[in-house]
Amino acid sequence: MINKITLIIALFAITVGSAQNLALGKTTASTSGSSAAAVDGDLGTRWESASTDPQSLSVDLGASYSIGQVIINWEGAYATDYLIEISSDNTNWTAIYTETAGNGGTDDLSVSGTGRYIRYYGTKRGTIYGHSFWEFQVYEAIATNVDATLSDLTVNGTTVSSFLSNTKTYNVELPAGTVTVPTVVGTTKQSTPATAVTTNAASLPGASTVLVTAKDGTTTETYTLNFTVKKENIAYLKTATASSEAQAASLAFDQNSGTRWESATTDIEWIYIDLGNTFDVDGVNLNWEGAFGEDYVIQVSSDASSWTTVYTQVGGNGGIDDISFTATSARYVRMYGTKRGSIYGYSLFEFEVYGTLSASTWLGTTSEWTTGSNWSAGTVPSALTNVTIPAGTANSPIISATTGAVCNNLTIDSGASLNITAGGSLIPVGTSTGNITYNVNVTDTNWHLVASPVIGAQYDNDWVTAYSIATGSASASNKGISTYDNATPDAITGQWNYYQGGTTETFGTGVGYGLKKGTIGGASAATYSFTGTIASSVTPTISQDNNNWNLIGNSYPSYMSVEAFLTANGSLLSNAFQAVFVFNASTGLYEDLGAGNFIQPGQAFFVNSKLTSTTVSMTKAMQSHQTGVTFYKKNIQNINLSVSNGVSTKTTQINYFNDKTKGLDPGFDVGMFDGVNSELKLYTHLVENNQGIAFKRQALPASEMETMTIPIGLKTEANKEITFSLDALNLPNGMSIYLEDRETNTFKSFSDGAIKMTFNENINGIGRFYINVSSKALNTTDSNLEKISVYISDKTTLRVSDLPNAKTSLKVFNILGKQELSTSFISKGTSDITIPKLSTGVYIVQIQSEEGKLNKKIIIE
Repeated sequence: MINKITLIIALFAITVGSAQNLALGKTTASTSGSSAAAVDGDLGTRWESASTDPQSLSVDLGASYSIGQVIINWEGAYATDYLIEISSDNTNWTAIYTETAGNGGTDDLSVSGTGRYIRYYGTKRGTIYGHSFWEFQVYEAIATNVDATLSDLTVNGTTVSSFLSNTKTYNVELPAGTVTVPTVVGTTKQSTPATAVTTNAASLPGASTVLVTAKDGTTTETYTLNFTVKKENIAYLKTATASSEAQAASLAFDQNSGTRWESATTDIEWIYIDLGNTFDVDGVNLNWEGAFGEDYVIQVSSDASSWTTVYTQVGGNGGIDDISFTATSARYVRMYGTKRGSIYGYSLFEFEVYGTLSASTWLGTTSEWTTGSNWSAGTVPSALTNVTIPAGTANSPIISATTGAVCNNLTIDSGASLNITAGGSLIPVGTSTGNITYNVNVTDTNWHLVASPVIGAQYDNDWVTAYSIATGSASASNKGISTYDNATPDAITGQWNYYQGGTTETFGTGVGYGLKKGTIGGASAATYSFTGTIASSVTPTISQDNNNWNLIGNSYPSYMSVEAFLTANGSLLSNAFQAVFVFNASTGLYEDLGAGNFIQPGQAFFVNSKLTSTTVSMTKAMQSHQTGVTFYKKNIQNINLSVSNGVSTKTTQINYFNDKTKGLDPGFDVGMFDGVNSELKLYTHLVENNQGIAFKRQALPASEMETMTIPIGLKTEANKEITFSLDALNLPNGMSIYLEDRETNTFKSFSDGAIKMTFNENINGIGRFYINVSSKALNTTDSNLEKISVYISDKTTLRVSDLPNAKTSLKVFNILGKQELSTSFISKGTSDITIPKLSTGVYIVQIQSEEGKLNKKIIIE
């Protein structure tokens, strides 16, 4: 009979001790290949035959034995049909086992026969390759009344990996956080009614044994299972910092031994990890590349400023340093190198950090998560606590609006519940199973951009009723649940697709929705509730179509760092839009957020895709608790320009830095959100290398503040008064700010207060208004031809901006000097010129007016 051995890799990692193998090291012969490798006891070497059938391998056992068991450890090239044969003279063979449906893996064969020679005879290969196995093991038959072996050995109901009846010792690594000694059961063979008695380990780590007594009552065998508990790597994908990065510090914490951190080639170098929370740290594992540390210390800290040494290494030789020390409370863990072991820098494949895990079960005396008496451990869970929420307690746990809850693994039993109040957050740093409910706060009937903070939450007619979802004013079938589509807009609903009711839909993971209540009242007046499981990763798709805007969202029940999101995904976002854009429901404005900001649980936001189609990542490493965070403005020089039509107000910001340029500075120059239509717009264009992008925020060099003219874009309706107002911060003394109007040839100073205007026609575009900063009074003679911008606005249009109001001639030449276009026109600030179909390449645009001649280079792609 053949018994298949199943590898239980996910649950247990096991190494197998040796047994009485009659074939080990004996003389072999084969039809082809190196047969000795099949009996050398090394699972890293193998016999491989030629790629034909039949093939055989025989073993001289040195004496005659009664054979009861053969084990074949197959390599990938297995046989479907084969015989096990025995002989007393190595000439005449008798089959003692026949296989006609082999499938590789490990074959544990019960056989019966007597002889000195034993042979594997393969008649049909299972692959295009030869016959190949790592080991060919042979065991002597045991008399029934003295057989004290097991037919099965299980841990918590699962057969131990690579169990063999003749193997008596197993090393079993249990999952991280295991505190209960596993249940061990040994099953004796039905043909040999032996008895098995289990003695469980007193605690973990520890050893459980199974004593098997044969039928004769005196023959015994002992099976031993040595249990250890897997250490929890609490540094995985957390935020890393290093003294230098020839290769990124984060690569030492990605659990990928194919990537590595590498420092500069100096002795004093360091790398540390921010664990995100305080842990009881009790060890690290350093997996060195060839460039190792000979002398170094391991240090811990609570603030990444004051460090305490917990381990000192002198004379290290690389490889893997598995280091243990007394458990110490810390958030930051550092390797501080003082002497390199090679001429290169320090280089680590992996830097793992270990902490001691505990377990705690919810008791539910009250409902507050942060009450220690509600937990079986008597204390509030930490990031090293495996938490279980059972059903049937008097009170279910609630995480309040001011609580940032954390645990390691979270298990919520069927029938149990866990509620999080809006503003609260929960981070399981390990795994999570079972449903939670997160409540998103809404106190008005405005539109809000929302994402489900859990996986699997659904909406239907009942959800619409329960949360007082609005119905459309133009079409009652449209409900106040909408998704954003960047394809060609609908003539009535634009880029928005509205839920029609009558179906059950699932909120997408990482997908943003527009939600609007029709009324505020009832039990769900101030919330949207979402019930589902906690995401382990969130990877929404973003794309380019009619526009490049995509509405995505934070589908975690915790806050997401905007800076971490932009660092991870910046290469996927348009260079001019290195920010996330949120909707402020109280003002009706879209606001761009960068470093230092956080996205709330269940908050949706827009991003602008750089690629035709890709996915962005939101990981656990980006998540944090932000209860009670205070934000401070940076002390920078800036101009905040706003325009109001009495109904709405739009703003644009100009910031001055010492190290920024007049061209594009990604992350500091941030484009204006234009994914939805608006009757009022205000923005700027770049001072240099203008590509026609409207910017909400622009960074410029402070040293050239007085020499730059900044193009202002405006959209407003005819016959409606608008008011320009300005707030300037930290500008040098004596500076005045002027609004230049090239249509009326005037400069108006904001020192005189707000500037009001009414137009007799619609205004929409760039080229009329400019901001100038000067320490002297300006007039219409202060003009500069060098400030003109030339760029391709579409395939057939050349746009010329910032022109003086005068007759202008324009010519286009290819790189060889051939004239491709010649035209003249009366400029009014911005002019669009229709150009012929031009080949890809570089062209020179020559512009001439009363003020002089200017050449500009353009590129046709």
